[in-house]
Amino acid sequence: MKNKMMKRSLLLVFTMMIGFTLTGCSDFDASRYVQSCLDASFHGEFEAYMEMTNSTEDEARSAYDSLIQSEVDTLAQGYSLSDEQKEKFRQLFTDMYKACKYEVGEATKNDDKSFTVQITTYKLTVFEGMTDSAQQYITEFCTNNTDSSTDEIYAAVLDYMYDYINDKLSNPEYAEGVTKDVSVPLTSTKPATYTIDTNDIQNLAYDLLDIENQ
Repeated sequence: MKNKMMKRSLLLVFTMMIGFTLTGCSDFDASRYVQSCLDASFHGEFEAYMEMTNSTEDEARSAYDSLIQSEVDTLAQGYSLSDEQKEKFRQLFTDMYKACKYEVGEATKNDDKSFTVQITTYKLTVFEGMTDSAQQYITEFCTNNTDSSTDEIYAAVLDYMYDYINDKLSNPEYAEGVTKDVSVPLTSTKPATYTIDTNDIQNLAYDLLDIENQ
């Protein structure tokens, strides 16, 4: 189903936003850096991120807004979205990211000058059951609306998807917390620059949203 496009795009968004680098100093706080990246990426909270990366609010907000927009654009590749639907889903994606739940633990400095940070994630089960439910809805809709065009069917499916996810977000449910290590390697020494490991970023996206089995 085309709703898979919406969920796969979450990985791209997460990877792009959190991929910013940080020039560290002698008292570099890797735990706070990871926290600030997550908060900026998911919750739209930029203050700590701006401080640690020397970014302006305009830069941070522009990046965040662009990534939310990329979700809408990805969805629009499979569906013909009206302006009203685009705005509804833009807000829906924003709300979904804000609902993501995580806890950042202390950082450990390693011999190679990298850091290891423990993160506990609580997977948001917002997509659970949607594929089967949407398929049943489509079948019933087509049975009751035999003269509907393809665009009308897609529009109905979009509205159903929106209502389904929005209802889940009104009372979010989470899986049990899972704690994993995230690596923050030193990627350059002149100046000292740190980034979060790319593979760890992708794994976090799967840990925060139930997208892998949809």
